[in-house]
Amino acid sequence: MTKNKYRIGGLLVFFLLVIVHYYSPIKPELIGYQKKIWGHKINSIEKQLAAQKYFSGIELDLVYLHEKSCLDVNHPPDISIGLSFSEYLKTIDKNIKPFLWLDIKNLSLKNSENIIHLIQATCANNQYPYHKILIESSDPKSLVNFSKLDFQTSYYLPFGITELEFERQTEQITLIRKALKQQPSTGISSYIHDYELMNTHFPNKTKYLWSLNKSYYKYFFLTQKALRDPRVKSVLISFKHK
Repeated sequence: MTKNKYRIGGLLVFFLLVIVHYYSPIKPELIGYQKKIWGHKINSIEKQLAAQKYFSGIELDLVYLHEKSCLDVNHPPDISIGLSFSEYLKTIDKNIKPFLWLDIKNLSLKNSENIIHLIQATCANNQYPYHKILIESSDPKSLVNFSKLDFQTSYYLPFGITELEFERQTEQITLIRKALKQQPSTGISSYIHDYELMNTHFPNKTKYLWSLNKSYYKYFFLTQKALRDPRVKSVLISFKHK
């Protein structure tokens, strides 16, 4: 009888863990690193309001619209919902002020000054501190002016760098080192499976990673290792808002 109770109790605990695992944004295997786990692609006000309850940081995508002189919250090729960064920031809880990871899709050296002015004006209107905003771009030269201010910056590494041939890896790493040499405060960001390469060649750089589409199951031990690394600022995970 006692054995049966233990079995039933064990099954109940198992099913409870399964339910928690399915519905909870912060998966049990990631507990203990909540401050480093941030929500990915929080590109609507509804999703943002929900994400603030679970994450200390959120990532959103922006597209600079020159003709409208605004930053559109959107991840092409998704269809724009007409939400500006200015409107987005107004709805953030002023008592929480989560860290914002801004992935600006079309940031370039040519338009960086215009984008800086827009972000500065939006932050001023909402009393949002620069040091709680990360500007990410695949164009390192466009990050220079942001770095001179109090913004955090990160160079978006070429996706799939670890899958390149060794010779191309070496060449690519040399180019990255050269690009970042003049920006010691700029971090680097990439997919979780690039972590080992990042750690080997850029051990002292602040790192921003993403582990999406349940890939943290596949890369469980790698994700755990990255989360323990004090140089890893955050790991983005998928967030489904219902």
